[in-house]
Amino acid sequence: MPDCCRYYYQKIVLEHNHILTRSPSMTKQMRGHKLKEDAVEDIINVMNKARVSHTKVMNILNECVGGSHNLNMTSRDIQNR
Repeated sequence: MPDCCRYYYQKIVLEHNHILTRSPSMTKQMRGHKLKEDAVEDIINVMNKARVSHTKVMNILNECVGGSHNLNMTSRDIQNR
């Protein structure tokens, strides 16, 4: 394999370079941990086309999953779509 396709590490730092979350339950609110389910996206799209407010969309989704603690998105996520 030619050298142009190889990578070499010059330095490895094992310490974290950011603040860790205080609670593991908060990680579901992080962008990288949010799961995007096609079925939920489709439901949200249908409700948006029907001009259902984001608050009502959140209420419906919360009912479907048994509460906001089981939902991996926030009201702001719905607004930002």
